[in-house]
Order: sequence, then structure tokens, then C-alpha cells
Amino acid sequence: MGFLNIFKRSESAPPRIEPTSKYKRGYSGAKMTSGMTHWIWNVESADSILKSDLRILRGRSRDLAMNDPYITYYLTMISNNVVGPQGFKLQLQIPDQKIISEAIEKTFRIWSRKGNCTVCGAYSFASLCRLAIETIARDGEILIRKIYKDQQFLLQLIEADHLDETYSTVLSNGNTVRMGVEYNAYSKPMAYHIFTAHPGDTGFVHKRQQRIRIPAKEMLHIYKRTRPSQSRGVPWIAPVMTRVKNMNGFDESAMINARFTAAKQGFYTKPHDHDDGYEGKEDIVPETPSEFTAGTIDELPAGWDFKAYDSKYPDAQYGPFKKAFLQSIASGLGVSYNNLAKDLENVNFSSIRQGTLDDRDVWRTLQFWLIEELSIPVFTAWLNYGLLSESIELPSGITFDQIAMIFKPRGWSWIDPLKDIKANKESVAAGFKSASDVVDDQGGDIEDVYFRLRKEQDLRAENNITVDLAPVLEIQEEEDNNGKKED
Repeated sequence: MGFLNIFKRSESAPPRIEPTSKYKRGYSGAKMTSGMTHWIWNVESADSILKSDLRILRGRSRDLAMNDPYITYYLTMISNNVVGPQGFKLQLQIPDQKIISEAIEKTFRIWSRKGNCTVCGAYSFASLCRLAIETIARDGEILIRKIYKDQQFLLQLIEADHLDETYSTVLSNGNTVRMGVEYNAYSKPMAYHIFTAHPGDTGFVHKRQQRIRIPAKEMLHIYKRTRPSQSRGVPWIAPVMTRVKNMNGFDESAMINARFTAAKQGFYTKPHDHDDGYEGKEDIVPETPSEFTAGTIDELPAGWDFKAYDSKYPDAQYGPFKKAFLQSIASGLGVSYNNLAKDLENVNFSSIRQGTLDDRDVWRTLQFWLIEELSIPVFTAWLNYGLLSESIELPSGITFDQIAMIFKPRGWSWIDPLKDIKANKESVAAGFKSASDVVDDQGGDIEDVYFRLRKEQDLRAENNITVDLAPVLEIQEEEDNNGKKED
């Protein structure tokens, strides 16, 4: 066989199939099949889409927050779980300077009280954080201005409506303004163009509406970025808005149907060939009951009949159908259905525990996100101002970069205290965890715990009180043994 003959196809080999459009490789999601021709898609930038939709999304989100009980509760869940009642606790660590660290922490706690940290005096720093995260979830974003006034560092909350989304242009200095946010050539925010009065504050006397330029170093613009080029924040409710609205319409129709059915509504009828004596007497109209009162029986005119209307709705499918709605809404919001709907029917301990743990992962992620976006920048600006104004002094040789600032978020109680405490105890004993890790999970501070324990021990000794833990330990051991027997 010649050298070139080895490349010839064998007569017994299967014929080669040339690729055609039918067999072309690719993503099925990109194919324009008959069922996908209605699928609208685009490759526009995030800002191009938001430019026309942002105001509508924000308005609809606020409407749902005011009128829909599930969205109202969702915002409450965010505020309670992300920030909590006491807010984020500052723990400062300066090398070999515990007394100075505690002094600065105390000064910041005093500044964080209501009346000290905002220009309006209406908020503490903890309540400001709660309002901020709730506003971000509802409106998609919030602006917080840093103000240096009368030798004080203060904060001012500004709603997203003040940031003019209709203002986009190229400035003479080469910067670009996109929906009110001014950027340099590297897409870094340089300034914010803010309305001095709320554009929707109708019915009140204002001066002529003005737009001012506030440098970016004086402003915190907080929102979740889902695309790198995104200049403005999107309400977190946006993915489920239509479902929530449709569910509300479904609920309203079912309720109206139920009311009509309960009221025994119906129609009056009479035979066509029946002569009731009113023929040709248009000015005489037979009197028929128009309302029904409980416990009464009305007599109809001769020849008239009443046919009740009974829609038999809502029926047995109402509950499952609405539950399916709420499950998809809960998934879009990133929370478990049982917690959003407060539906604990037909759930077991394992399922509700898993759902609660999944929710807590979401809350922890949001906690550290808000700390990075709000708490740390505010404390950094507060401390810098204190150092510049000499109201706060650092020891000689300590620089700002050596200060470690930690904001501890709220924690949660154990789902199954006895088992969780035992697991943590064994983890600490085995070296997998530290006592600090266990206390951190509860949102506490190990130093505070040890301080209170020492103080309690001294108080017991002072009052000659002895606490016997043996009965508690015996009960725990007995319950553990019973659990093993059941397994």
C-alpha cells in the first residue's frame, strides 16, 4: 500500500456526516426554536435598562411595601435579622493599648446615641442602620452624606429620589454623569448631583428646585451591585413584583367570590308567558327585595322566582395554589417559605431547622456587606475627624493603619440548645473551635462574658452563695442516654 493510501477512507467505514444547522453544536438556550421566538432578550448595559425602569420599579416596590403583608414582613425580617435591636458592636484592637481601645469604643458609643450622630437628631446609629437596610431593600439604594458642622461629625440620610436619574451628560472636565452619578475616566465616582428638595414632595411650599454637586468623598452611596457597570441600585423586590401583584389580585377575586357566595347573591326570573297583571303598566314596578337580612324571609311578587348564585369558590385548590405562589416569591427574595409565610403546618424539626440555617446564611452575608458598606466607612470618617480635631488622641508611635476595627453583628439563639451546646463543648475540647467562636455565633463578646462571670463569682462569694450544678449535669446525662436508646 502506498504512503498516501493510508489516508483513504475504507469502503467499510461509515460515511462522514457534514455538520448542518440541525446538528450544529451550541447552547440550547440561544436557539430560536418555535417555543422561544417570544423570548425577549437584550445586551444593553445595566444603566441603559435602569434609565427607563428605575423610577417605576422604585414606585411599585414602595406600593407593595405599604400594602402587601408579605413584603412588609420581608422588610421587617431584614431589619430584625441583619441589624437587630442593638446594632453592630464595635470592638477596637490597638496593639498593647487596651485602655485606649476601650476609651475610643466608649466615645463612639456615646456618639452613636440618638441625637448625636445625625443632623436631624431623630436616629441613633443602630436605628439609622435598620432604616438604611430596609430602605436599600425597598428602594434599591440609599445615600448618606457625611457632614462636618460646628466641630461635629454628623450623618444625613438622603432618599434615592434626590439623585437625579434623568441627568446624564459629559462634563467639560471630561467626567461623565450617568443618572446623577459623576464618574472619571476609570469609572470611579467623583460626585453626586442631588436635588435640594424631594422631587415628589408635592403640596408643600419649597424654594425653586435646585440641583447641587456633592463630592463623592462626602457621600456614601449604598446599593447591591449585580453588574460591574451598574450606577444605581435596583429594589430587591423587583424579581417577584409581578408575582406578588398577581397573587394580590388572585386573593382579592377569591375574597369577593367568597363574600358573594356567603351573601347568597342571585337573580330574579319569571316565565316569559306569565301574565302578572303589569302588562302595559310601565309606571307600576313590582317590589322585589334588593337586600337580604339574616333571619328574615321575603315574599316575592306573583310569578317571580329567585335563583341563587353559588360559585363554590374558593375551593380546595385555593390553598395549594397560593402556597405555590408564595414558595416562588420566597425563593426570589432569598428566604425560606415557612418563615416568610409564617406557615409551620406539616413541617418537621429537620426541615424547619434547615430552612432557618439557610436563612441565617443569607442574613450573615448581608450583615458583613452592610458593615463593609456603612459601619466601617462611618467609623473611619468619625475617627479621622476626631484625630484631626484633636478630640481623640492616639499613643505615640501608633498609626491609623495599626488600628483593627471589628463590628460584631447580632447572633441568634440555638435551634436545639441542648444538642448545640454539647456539640460546641466537644468542638472546643477537641480544638476545632475556640470559646470566642462560640460566643461570636451568639453575637456576644468573650471579654464581656468573662467579665460578667468574674463579677458574678465575686458577688456570690461576697454573699456566701453556692451554686450546685450537679443536678443539671445529671439531667443532661440522663437525657443524652435516653436519646441514645431511642436511636
